[in-house]
Amino acid sequence: MNLQTLYDLLDLMCIYGISAVAQNLLVGYGGIPAVAPTGFGACGGYLAAYLALHEGWPTLASLVVGIIAACAVGFVMSVLAMRLSVEYIILITIAFAVIVIDVFSNFGPFGGSVGLVGLPPLSIGITLGTTAALLPLLIAVLLTTYESDGEQVSVAAPFTEVTVDAGNGPELLDEIWWALDERFRIAAAVADPVRGARSALTRA
Repeated sequence: MNLQTLYDLLDLMCIYGISAVAQNLLVGYGGIPAVAPTGFGACGGYLAAYLALHEGWPTLASLVVGIIAACAVGFVMSVLAMRLSVEYIILITIAFAVIVIDVFSNFGPFGGSVGLVGLPPLSIGITLGTTAALLPLLIAVLLTTYESDGEQVSVAAPFTEVTVDAGNGPELLDEIWWALDERFRIAAAVADPVRGARSALTRA
């Protein structure tokens, strides 16, 4: 294995790691049973690459537009999913991710199954045109997800299922709120899984 191949593999490991962290924050820590971040990433990534490669946009500007587009798609999906039960949220997000990736993989202007190749290098004061140059940036993005004192990683407790003493929604919300660590007591919500978001009670 030569050094270039090693850099290529390390870059891919960081990219997949960032994707896994995003999925873990959503499902593991947020307790939201969704797999749509892959679809959001595809929308933003393909749009950014298309603008940079075919429309001549600066790479950094293309990335910003891609991020905004991914957020917009995520917002629309969230609005549509608010009225669905947990089971349907899982189904609709799986379907969305599969459809989006399949469409981009078979659409000519986006490179088909090969994807978009030959993208201009990213320039943020310095030009990051090789996998070796991109590696520190990818590692930084991956590591900034966590809070660490240099010895231990500090994150919120992951999503778990527990038995509580609450007899109704307001009591459950109150019990959850005061059980949260003060560092992470930002917002809490409870909802009937059958009635969905319409039955939600929130506190912030």
